Amino acid sequence: MKPTICDLEPAHLADARRLLSQAFAADPYLVAALPDPRRRARALPMLFGAVLDNARQHGSVRVALDPGTHELAGVAAWAWWPHVGLGLLTSVRHGLATLPLVVGVRDTARLDRLNRTHEAAHRRLAPAKHRYLHAIGVAPGHQGAGVGSALLLDGLADADAAGVATYLETHRAERAALRAVRLRARAGAAAGRPARAVHAPPGQAALACRGQPHAALGRVSQWRVG
Repeated sequence: MKPTICDLEPAHLADARRLLSQAFAADPYLVAALPDPRRRARALPMLFGAVLDNARQHGSVRVALDPGTHELAGVAAWAWWPHVGLGLLTSVRHGLATLPLVVGVRDTARLDRLNRTHEAAHRRLAPAKHRYLHAIGVAPGHQGAGVGSALLLDGLADADAAGVATYLETHRAERAALRAVRLRARAGAAAGRPARAVHAPPGQAALACRGQPHAALGRVSQWRVG
């Protein structure tokens, strides 16, 4: 059965934060910034709380619910340009100002450097009005059932109705991540939005969707963190 796609309700907010934290626990970008697993596990709910809050205020958070149990199966957080980064108030509200106490000064500085590089690339690759898929995750028990594709197509359809482009990245260099990017390219093409894979900083493949010519995906190298 197809999942039910709808807006995030407050009752599911904690579950959505937990789901994204689990989905990104081994993400290379976050592992590079926060290499200690225990510290990373404490920091991710703070980070994704801020991501969800920003998307709820300046975009949309769409969720997939299991049609039988109504449990949360997937989450997609979309931020609308120009609010594609986390603002100061959002960061403070979710305790990110205290992140050095949670993960240490060195890891906080490393995360800040990576975030600045990431945001600079985003501004360069997508300088005009667009919608940014900041995070998408699927619960372990629902992976492989089309939940991620359903959430993605839902967001693309909404952006198409508004006449705006979409933008997303993957920070994974392995084959599975490139397959995920190709999935998103196929989803955009199927909905009448040909996609273009563009080169980005090391370890990051960015995909600009809607109205872009097809292009071959390039090889992605790993993040180098000093």
